[in-house]
Amino acid sequence: MRADLKLKNNHWEIIKPKLLFGSCRISVNAVIQFTLLLIVFNFIDQQVVFFDLHLPSISLVSGAAFIAVYHLGVLGSLIVFVSSLFSWVFSDNSFSQLFIWAFFPTINATLGVFLLRLVICLKNPFERNRSFQAFLIFSAIIPTLLTTTIGSLIVQLNTELLPGAPTSFLMWWLAGAIGCIISAPLLNLFPIKKIETSKLLLSILFLSMALLLSAIFVGWTGLINDELPLQYLIFPVLLFVLFKRGLNVTCLLLLCGLVATLWGTTQGYGPFVRNTISQTSLLLQAFFGLSGVTILMLNAALNERNQAEEAMRKVQNTLERRVEDRTADLQDAQTEAEEANKTKSRFLSAVSHDLRQPIHALSLFIMSLKGRLEQEENQKVVSRIEMILDNLSSMLDGLLDMSRLENHAITPHEENFTIQSLFNDVITEHDRSAAQAKGLKLNIVPSSNVIRSDRTLLARVLGNFISNAIRYTDKGAICIGCRRKGETFHLEVWDTGRGLNQNEISQIFNPHTRITKEGQSNAEGLGLGLAIADGISKLLNHQIILRSTPNKGSCFSIVVPLGEASNIKDKSTITPAPTYNMPFIDKNILVIDDDDTVREAMNVLLGDWGCQVTLAKNKQDALNYANLLGNNLDLILSDFHLSDQNNGLEIIQEIQDMINIKVPAIIISGDTRTSLKHDIEKTDYHLLTKPIQPVSLRPLLRVLLK
Repeated sequence: MRADLKLKNNHWEIIKPKLLFGSCRISVNAVIQFTLLLIVFNFIDQQVVFFDLHLPSISLVSGAAFIAVYHLGVLGSLIVFVSSLFSWVFSDNSFSQLFIWAFFPTINATLGVFLLRLVICLKNPFERNRSFQAFLIFSAIIPTLLTTTIGSLIVQLNTELLPGAPTSFLMWWLAGAIGCIISAPLLNLFPIKKIETSKLLLSILFLSMALLLSAIFVGWTGLINDELPLQYLIFPVLLFVLFKRGLNVTCLLLLCGLVATLWGTTQGYGPFVRNTISQTSLLLQAFFGLSGVTILMLNAALNERNQAEEAMRKVQNTLERRVEDRTADLQDAQTEAEEANKTKSRFLSAVSHDLRQPIHALSLFIMSLKGRLEQEENQKVVSRIEMILDNLSSMLDGLLDMSRLENHAITPHEENFTIQSLFNDVITEHDRSAAQAKGLKLNIVPSSNVIRSDRTLLARVLGNFISNAIRYTDKGAICIGCRRKGETFHLEVWDTGRGLNQNEISQIFNPHTRITKEGQSNAEGLGLGLAIADGISKLLNHQIILRSTPNKGSCFSIVVPLGEASNIKDKSTITPAPTYNMPFIDKNILVIDDDDTVREAMNVLLGDWGCQVTLAKNKQDALNYANLLGNNLDLILSDFHLSDQNNGLEIIQEIQDMINIKVPAIIISGDTRTSLKHDIEKTDYHLLTKPIQPVSLRPLLRVLLK
């Protein structure tokens, strides 16, 4: 016994065949419908019997019997027998013939359904080619062949031999088999659960027209020449209806055509009439048998194609849903990652001010301490502390810059400026001191040419090149200059360091990559300088070029477009060498900072330089002290981020409006955003980044207080 597989809840489960237990719930309505169907089909068979043969050319009741048994099981077999017996009992047939008309359709249907359910377990055996082939063999051919053989033996035993026994046997067998093929596909129409009046009337009208056309073109040709092969016109109609309306309507049309043809042929009309009854019957059976098999095979192929398309649509929809789900997951993951980066950036930005405050205060105390120490050994210790503090500040700047680059939080602001002004800003006294400490010559090739870029970001790139060159060069020189190539300038930093091989060149711009030689400590820096330079160059759409030869040196260059000299907004900072023996006697400086340590450190440092320092903790204190100083106020030195949502820029502006005097001012901030620098550049104020160095603060004070 074979069991089919059925997909249920995404799992395949075994479905056991029902054999003869039927496929629908038995009800009085179903019994009445199948009884009427069998009586009607028996009546049709009686009307188209070739009386010389005592059998119909095509027995439609065999298909109706199959439908009843398929749906009702054993009860269906009983209904078939009783209905057939009732239909034929009033005819002029012998007992043996009456038994054949009543008993054999029952045996055909019962055996056909039993064999079919052993092989397949489908609600509709006409849905697929494989199930239709099973129906054809086990329900249409084998049962009818068996009952025809038994019937022939019974007739012979009763000495009622059919004329031309072999031909009659073939005709009898084909009558049952072809009748089952043509009428059994109406399986899905029954039992009818609900009848809609409009659909019923439309169906009656449709079938009436089909009967009329069939009678004219196929069955009765009293108006048309019999020699014309008009029967073949039924094929395009059947195919059209099959494609448009499905199997049920097509089988009804074919059934109408068959009934009309059988009636017309028995009356001696139509293209199938031949000289002998055997020829006529066989021709009818061949034509309609071929028509039925062709229609059912095409229907099965269409169903399989539709099922395959539906399966493909389901697979496609499933894949699309999966893709959408994965895309949504990826988008969620990307959103989470972006939010995490933003959170990290916000955290670093928020903590930046707090981290820079103690570094800034420490730097101020070191400046003051360095000016008070006279012994060379003590000066060396302080210089070493300064170097460590610079490294710490550089690492903090690197982390913040890298975070902003990753989060696309930097917006370039292009302007025209001279290359020399850029060199003046980038090459600090700290770089000169670092190079001098290692015995390196720091050569700068001056240039008055104009370029166009974001000055702050470009200075950051060039500064990283210079710091890198000083760090990795032990002897020789470092040269900073430019070369013009077409409409661009190559800003270059040459060194005579250890150089890089090809493998190191391919990795040098990756974050946290540090190239160390044997015996050299790798604890200096985080390896972010060149990665930041690479990120900024891509942001500015500038190309970085690296040329290096191992044991000879390297050249880092960045390609910058030419600028227009007529649009220069140059604001270079003059940074002469500091002179600690030039105090700022009696200069009144207002220091605004909300950090107690920074205010104390600034008070000590500026006091050592001879300034009169007034300390303000908040906006109200600053306004009060500025009002007291009035015209004697020489300089304002303020932190940018202050408590109570205030910033130094706004406070300075309020002070100047209050005393009606334009006082020089310096903004000190740990915020390294380029937008802040551009905002301050729009004013006459100056910006210093925490932690400030004496080489930056003291020369600037000299310029502003002269």
